[in-house]
Amino acid sequence: MLMDQEMLIRRLSLPRFLFRSGVVALRGPGPYASGLATSLFQDSIEAFLRVLAETGKVNVGPQVSFDILVDKVSDSYGSVLDHKAALSRLNKARVAFKHHGISVSEEDAAHFRESARAFLSEIARDALGLDFARASLISTIGHRRTENRLRKAQEAVAAGDYRKAMECAAVGFHIYLNARSVHRARPGSHRYWGPLSSTFHSIDHRLRRSLTEFTDWVVSHLEELNQSVDLLSHDLDIMAYRRFLDLTPNVQVAMTGALSIVWGGSSNSQPSKEDTEFCIDFVVDSVLRIGASHTQQDAWSRLDSIGQVEVREDSVVRLYPRDDSEVIRSVSVGDYLTVVSGYIDQADGYIAILQDGEAAFVVTDHVRLSSGRLQ
Repeated sequence: MLMDQEMLIRRLSLPRFLFRSGVVALRGPGPYASGLATSLFQDSIEAFLRVLAETGKVNVGPQVSFDILVDKVSDSYGSVLDHKAALSRLNKARVAFKHHGISVSEEDAAHFRESARAFLSEIARDALGLDFARASLISTIGHRRTENRLRKAQEAVAAGDYRKAMECAAVGFHIYLNARSVHRARPGSHRYWGPLSSTFHSIDHRLRRSLTEFTDWVVSHLEELNQSVDLLSHDLDIMAYRRFLDLTPNVQVAMTGALSIVWGGSSNSQPSKEDTEFCIDFVVDSVLRIGASHTQQDAWSRLDSIGQVEVREDSVVRLYPRDDSEVIRSVSVGDYLTVVSGYIDQADGYIAILQDGEAAFVVTDHVRLSSGRLQ
């Protein structure tokens, strides 16, 4: 059965992930960085050739050698032959490194990076009619609000609106960190310190002001340090994170939960396509790492499942119980939703349902109770 475009893009996400991993590895320290990067570049091409073999109905076995795989795929996609020399050189370097311990120079690895980039981009466009950069792992994140923002970021890139894409990437990352409680306040945080003592207020005004400013500075730097430790615990690339912060706007949250975007500091309000794609890729890779190590919701945020409803009229799931709030997803007649309590007081006309481990809302009249209760 032939793959539709959506499935094809999903399949291409693996070779794109492997290629990006090779780019990251090439920037890494140690004597084996270039060899590791070379292996990942070859893996990305082999994974891509397997996708081509499937779409072109090329009969190849699971253990076929790389050179034979190239030849067989080129029977259906002739443009692959134009890259055969470069691919063979890359594979020989990979075999020499992996099986014989022969080092790969940084210069050669950089050349392999460009050869792999050219092959993946050109063949995806010419043979499949797709932009290789569109392939991503967004659909595997498992948190719909984050996925929505990242898809909007990709759409903005395609439209050339890199500023909007940066904003969507920043919001998506903020949403996911908050959903997974990555920066949740811990005992010892300044948020637990309580009010200042009466002794402090009796100090000379100028000294009090100096101490207040110093305290604010200490708190700010400790919070930044804590956030770095939080991300390191999930094996995130801190240098890439700092670059991400430099490039993207700040996301602020109002008491109502509304999000606002603030461009400032060193962030660039007119970003380039390269920087924008880096930021989107950073968010995707980071949330997948966080998701892989995330085990359960914090005790404070657990919701009680109290019932189940069946959708009786096509509707939408909203972030908050009001018509102008963010739409997370659509639901169709016959879908079943889990009703939860323990989030906020029941809003008139809406019920709280479970969405990606959090509470969201659907219009009460659009569902019917299947079991349990509504509140």
